[in-house]
Amino acid sequence: MPDIRFIYFDLDDTLLDHGHAERQALTATVQQYDHVFNGHDLQEILTTYHRTNLGLWRDYALGNISKQDLKDRRFAGLVDSFGVSDVDPAELSNCYLSHYSNHWQYCRGADRVFHQLADSFPVGVITNGFETTQIKKLDAFTDLRDRLSALVISETTGYLKPDGRLFEFAAAKAGLSGAEILYVGDSYESDVEGAQDAGWNVAWYVPDETRRRETDAYVFEDWAEFDLGKI
Repeated sequence: MPDIRFIYFDLDDTLLDHGHAERQALTATVQQYDHVFNGHDLQEILTTYHRTNLGLWRDYALGNISKQDLKDRRFAGLVDSFGVSDVDPAELSNCYLSHYSNHWQYCRGADRVFHQLADSFPVGVITNGFETTQIKKLDAFTDLRDRLSALVISETTGYLKPDGRLFEFAAAKAGLSGAEILYVGDSYESDVEGAQDAGWNVAWYVPDETRRRETDAYVFEDWAEFDLGKI
């Protein structure tokens, strides 16, 4: 086992279940605008939105689009996909965001492991999410927020994962070399590749086995099976 002295976590879909909140918020939005989406299958709407949003976030992480582009295009793309013309995409976006914050919760078992690790190591969070939203999340989970020794939000640094400069910034904030840091995240491109390229130790949380790839990172699919000794 490497000499780990600091543990950074990704936030969305690693510690907090963004996928659950996204599904619930989008379902509530579609139900609220049932007269607009009338006749369209809910699961098809959810799948289309998720696919569109995921692609836009990847483009945002790569610097191909701006924050505003992402916000504008995710619901514009949904509206276009279903030929809906009598609603403003910005209106749908605002409705979605109003519901999104009502469904934040931990990924199953993540809170227990997080606190166990925080009892033994200084811990931090690195997130590509928008600053305003991520601060609100942490304010809603004060048990998590109050244990953080470092918080790195890409929007405030000017770099997004997997940019190596973000990991350099985070390592400097921890006051350690990459070899002394463990990073736990769910995205192969942003978290695993980004952290490994920076020389960090990596634990890849991948509950969906269809997303698995060959890697020499430690892989776990359930927080109940997380084993620091296998890093």
